[in-house]
Order: sequence, then C-alpha cells, then structure tokens
Amino acid sequence: MRLMMGLLAAALAAAMAGKAGAQDALSMTPGVYKKVLENDRVRVLEGTFRKGAKVGVHSHPEHLLYVLTDGALVFKPDGRTPYEMTFKAGEAFSLPAQSRALENDSDRDVRVLVVELKQPVRTASAAPRSKRAAAKGKRKPRAAATQKKR
Repeated sequence: MRLMMGLLAAALAAAMAGKAGAQDALSMTPGVYKKVLENDRVRVLEGTFRKGAKVGVHSHPEHLLYVLTDGALVFKPDGRTPYEMTFKAGEAFSLPAQSRALENDSDRDVRVLVVELKQPVRTASAAPRSKRAAAKGKRKPRAAATQKKR
C-alpha cells in the first residue's frame, strides 16, 4: 500500500512539474510577445520572432494564429518531436491548447498575431431559463388545446 501511495505521489508531482514548467507566453517572453488587446473573451498578442530567436516552453490556451510576415518557425511541443512550419503572410491557423518552445532558425524575422480564446461568457440570453419559463415554452397554443376538447 505504501508503495502504491508513493508511486501515486511521484506521478502527481511529475505531472504538476510539467504544468509548472509551461508558463504564460506573455509573462515569460516580454521581448517577443506584446499584448495588443484583452477582454473577457480573448487576449490578442503580437509576436515578433527575430532571426535566431529561441523561446522556452510556454503555454497558450486554444488559439488562432494569424501570420503577418512570410517565414518559418520550429515548434517544439512539450514532450513531442519538433517540427517546422513555413508561413505566408495572411495565413491563419486554429491551434489547440498546448505548451511548446519555439525557435526562428530562418534568416528573417517572423511576425504573427496570436488570438487566445477564453471561456465563453454567459449572457442573459444564454442563461438557463427557470423551470416555469421552460414549461411555458412547451405549452401548446390555446386554440389548438381548445380544438382537441371538442
């Protein structure tokens, strides 16, 4: 039993260490990312990766990537094989939440906009209806109910 508890604690500590290693992109790399806009729905970052730039492991929630200049970046996902992506200005990509390091090993600067998506905000129209309001919506029109009784 002690062995199982020890293994469980070790696995939990390793998982948490992996999460702690992936920091917020903006706070980790102020020379690369600059906040353009933030509200309750999105955070928009402008990324400027100078030629030869290396960015350590950082995280993004689900996000969109809009490419401002032609270029290429090497993506190094945490715990996975690195790969290079070549970009053309005007391209857009939808990417899942992830932790990664980046490197610009090309001979030109690469500029992108990163639109990080936050949890959807509940509005009055999206709020759940009360049981009474829901029941009213399920009632048949009065004329139809009257015709059935005849």
